[in-house]
Amino acid sequence: MTVESVERLDAVFRFFQVKEDSLAEVQEALAGMQVFLTCVPGTEISFLAPDEGFDACGEHVISFHDERYVVFRIVAEFGSASRGLIARAASLLADGGLRVLNFCGNEGIYFAVSENQADKADSILEDIIDSLPGSGVYRLFSPETGR
Repeated sequence: MTVESVERLDAVFRFFQVKEDSLAEVQEALAGMQVFLTCVPGTEISFLAPDEGFDACGEHVISFHDERYVVFRIVAEFGSASRGLIARAASLLADGGLRVLNFCGNEGIYFAVSENQADKADSILEDIIDSLPGSGVYRLFSPETGR
């Protein structure tokens, strides 16, 4: 599906708009993932079929420009601290040379990182959330590593 534009809804949640003929496909995908992805206009996003590496819930591994991404989930209370966390995490991951897609769901903030960079992302994200009480970072299922 082609993302036509990205609209920032607020400091945490974002939506994207697509061509009208792709809307049903997007709604179906989002209904399964329970998240709203953010990405740059014009990128191609595809969702892998369950037999291609989704976790048991069918929602945490995505393909972006034919590259597979491991998804991390950060759980934190929404507020100024978590907004800062999102900005800091995105900045540090980018500074570390990682290509990152980020999005929010109803169970936390997610970062999708290229599989070959997932170990590096692990350490960066762990350092960030250590400073926030009651927070945690979870590396979700990766089809390559089985973790």
